[in-house]
Amino acid sequence: MLTQIYHRHNRARLLGFSATTTAGPSAVLDVGSMDATVSRAGAGQPTITPRLQFSRRMVVAGAPENAVGTGSYLGLASLATSSSAAAQFLNSAGSGTDGSGDVLAWGWDSSDVDVTGLQEVKGAIQTPRVIAARIDGANATVLQGKKDVSVARSATGVYTVTFNASFGRNPTIALMGEGGSYRALTWSSKTPGSVIVRAYNVSGVAADATFHIVAYGQVGRDEFGKMSNPIMSNYILEPTAFSVNTAGTSLYVGGADASGVVKNGTGDFTITFKNPYGKIPVVVGSSITQRKLFLISVSATQVRAAPITAGGSASDTDFDLLVFGTMERGE
Repeated sequence: MLTQIYHRHNRARLLGFSATTTAGPSAVLDVGSMDATVSRAGAGQPTITPRLQFSRRMVVAGAPENAVGTGSYLGLASLATSSSAAAQFLNSAGSGTDGSGDVLAWGWDSSDVDVTGLQEVKGAIQTPRVIAARIDGANATVLQGKKDVSVARSATGVYTVTFNASFGRNPTIALMGEGGSYRALTWSSKTPGSVIVRAYNVSGVAADATFHIVAYGQVGRDEFGKMSNPIMSNYILEPTAFSVNTAGTSLYVGGADASGVVKNGTGDFTITFKNPYGKIPVVVGSSITQRKLFLISVSATQVRAAPITAGGSASDTDFDLLVFGTMERGE
């Protein structure tokens, strides 16, 4: 049974976009055009400007379509502001490449950063719904999110994720790899009922992965923007959002929701949640200045994330994380 998702701050809002850039130069929003405008800042660089500006800095995640290139990934030219997000579709070498990709933008319609009681999270679409799952690709096993998805592995690093209940139209997809080595995650063949996820190592070679997936969309088929409806899920989710200042080992966003940030070494940061979850959460995010990002490890109490250069070297580079967790302990 679907239930509302909640957040410990006032007036959180989630937007989902599918963008395409071409060498025209031009950029279009295939999903989300009612809620934002888009322009092309360069090859593979859609700058998304919400029509209703947030009151605080956005936190951004997403994933490119596989056609952008094997091993491609989503980045940010710089951390998003309250009014725009400069996304980048980057090939394995870190160069902007025209094509399509998805962007999730989390923000707040209140400047109040204090923790409150649990508040509804709103979406600007008709009957918004979110799916969050953690998947062991090598063994085709759903680790978290069994109510929402199933998975099948057809080849090394190729997985079909099927939504147990279809969306009304194609959802927005965000992906992130977890484990001791970096994995790039892309999507292809997206429909309201399923998506193919492909995983690559840092060199762009197909490789199995444990990965996190968030799918955000609507139950209805028609796109209605500028709405404000509670987001629903099969789990009682309590998302948190973080924007990490690696130079200062601090948080631009999410300081009230974390016990702190620890730098374990160059390009290796641990965020401890102030309110531990009931089980391992689903985490997605992005980094800036052509850096790749992956999760070294995730637990119910903390997340350890690593930004790296396009070539795979550790890098102290600012990054965003969206954490979709629940206090429920069972599936």
